[in-house]
Amino acid sequence: MIVSPPKRPSLPFRSNTYPSKSKSKVVSSVFVASGTIISPLVKEIPFFSVIIPTYNRAKIIGKAIESVLNQTFHEFEIVIIDNGSVDDTQLVVEKFKDDRIRYFIGKWTGSPASPRNNGISKAKGAWVCFLDSDDNWYQDKLKMCFNHIEKNTVDLLHHDLKIVG
Repeated sequence: MIVSPPKRPSLPFRSNTYPSKSKSKVVSSVFVASGTIISPLVKEIPFFSVIIPTYNRAKIIGKAIESVLNQTFHEFEIVIIDNGSVDDTQLVVEKFKDDRIRYFIGKWTGSPASPRNNGISKAKGAWVCFLDSDDNWYQDKLKMCFNHIEKNTVDLLHHDLKIVG
């Protein structure tokens, strides 16, 4: 059986910044849907929630995080779901002083699906993206995705993979 997720509360559109088809919503400095207060610097629900599941990736997760922080499109949050790392992954993540990063550590069975699903449940963005902790993005990835979403009626967006290295 497929069950649809619950609908998020309807909030006003931000037509002064995005074309009228935008899914980004203004809520001053508070997430009304969850009641969670966010940083005064982030005054809206992020357009993208970037979910990074990880386990014992202290040596490489920093590059993945940097590739998101260096995006030309800035309306995102990063949700890092650590599946019980025993290395210094948490210390590496904590070195990034950015209010858009949220870090959760726990032990979920069913890797890699369970950490991804847990990330989805914590996501606040209008769109969810996945980035594995050993990968990174070109700096215009989110901008290109945003432009495509704004110009087309889509429910899912996927694209080609370029393997470098």
